[in-house]
Amino acid sequence: MDRDKLRAVEGLTIFLDGKIDEDATKALVIMTAIVLDAFGDSPQPTTLEEAAILMNAAGVLINAGVRASDIEALGSGEEWMTRIVKSGLLIDTRFESAAIYNLANSRLAIAEFEIDPVQGDARDSSHTVTYAQQRFDARERLRLARIELDSAAALADGGRDRGMRLCNLANTLDHSGRWIEAYDAYVRALKADPENGNAAGNAAVLISRAIGAGWDFEGHLCSLYDHYLAMAKANRAGTVAVAGEPAAQRFDEMDLLGTDHPVHDPIMSADPYGQWIIRHRLALVAALEGLGSNGHTGRWDTIGLRSAAAPAPAARPLVIFRILNVLKADYLVARRLAFEADQLVEQDGGRTQHSEDPGVYTDTLDQAVHGEVSAKLVLAHRAALDVLDKTAVAVNEHLQIGDDPRKVWFRRFWFEDKNCTQLRASLISNERLIMPVLAMAELAIDMAEGSLYGHAQDVRNAGTHRFVFVHLGMQDIPTTATMRAMTLDAMRETCHQALTVARAAFLYLVALLDVFEASKATTDEPEDSASRPMPSA
Repeated sequence: MDRDKLRAVEGLTIFLDGKIDEDATKALVIMTAIVLDAFGDSPQPTTLEEAAILMNAAGVLINAGVRASDIEALGSGEEWMTRIVKSGLLIDTRFESAAIYNLANSRLAIAEFEIDPVQGDARDSSHTVTYAQQRFDARERLRLARIELDSAAALADGGRDRGMRLCNLANTLDHSGRWIEAYDAYVRALKADPENGNAAGNAAVLISRAIGAGWDFEGHLCSLYDHYLAMAKANRAGTVAVAGEPAAQRFDEMDLLGTDHPVHDPIMSADPYGQWIIRHRLALVAALEGLGSNGHTGRWDTIGLRSAAAPAPAARPLVIFRILNVLKADYLVARRLAFEADQLVEQDGGRTQHSEDPGVYTDTLDQAVHGEVSAKLVLAHRAALDVLDKTAVAVNEHLQIGDDPRKVWFRRFWFEDKNCTQLRASLISNERLIMPVLAMAELAIDMAEGSLYGHAQDVRNAGTHRFVFVHLGMQDIPTTATMRAMTLDAMRETCHQALTVARAAFLYLVALLDVFEASKATTDEPEDSASRPMPSA
């Protein structure tokens, strides 16, 4: 490539980056012309230097395309960035995370360009249906963007960059009704960069919607809302730096609630198991943090369907309450197994067999983690992801969809066809269910191979049908068709992820059932129906 032309692209990129706010259309026209002149009609870098310069140019084109609402420019930016990432030239360089991040942002910008900008909590139900359908139609771009944002965050060198990537991941999850996962991503963003006022403010907005939807049964969400809104106000400069003045003004206009309810119950939080649950945010409660507070001493996982309409002659609890009890217990056992394994690992790093394990194991001379520790992690992981299929069975039963329960799978249930190209008509015929169904459908898409949680699903399949071999990582151990090799740290991480996903699915299930029951209450019910509250143990 002509060196003078390459230098011209580099210099003009820096200049135009500062001119986007003045005239975005002019900036993208000039940027496109100079890149095509230097790289040709289909820009393809062949060296690290070319890839880095083209990446920065594509970033300017994407930003200008967003400002100018120019879908053609955004498409070009996505195309250039895709070639850069696929070239492999930036792997293991300081540019890799930025390239993947820019590619994800181009995908999000194109998807959002084609979606009505009013979010899915809009007051008009017909608009919500349109919004949800448009997001589902953009599912492949959004799926890729979620993977790329997560990957870019993992590769980021600094806390600020990691926080920005995780905040964008949280935003796109939240826009699809996946507020549990979104909240976790906001927390991770703030852990990486405590001065990210945009992440804190967006977390407050998410929490305010949950409060408005009636989820704050115990007062914790109001406290959490104040906590994050105060963070956003205190870090206004950080918001302006990453999201602009309009975002900061939005948080300026939001009022603190002034609640003094503690986010964590100090008595319940003193238990080691409770502390572990709090640290990993794994409680089945209406509070996003902590264990909640209730009248059941020592019992934390209180979330459930509050009431359900049933024919008046029915003397026994509805089947859905039995289902939720079993499903909750399955999750709690999986969580307990993971906790027990973590406790043992923290004692000696998994290097020795614990004293209560009665097994005699052959030394395979490869630093294997034999015995109950590895088995508990694998079983906890498998049991957690089994919850997903059962959430689909629960919806099938309570909404009377009519599928054979023996042939219901989470990854297929929410769709009309096997290729998952249409949301299931029998589920979204009730317009109020479309956002909860979209959340479940996207989560199902993210369980597929190569998607956000594809790795967790793959480990689950290996643990169910084959073998998972856990080792300390002192040497490379290949994975085969029979046995998947994983380091202890990786197995613990994927186990925690499986529990996080299962918790999200359970809470989404309860939200979906709540909406379904509320929609029944607003229709003309026959005189022989009655509302039954959730029974207490």
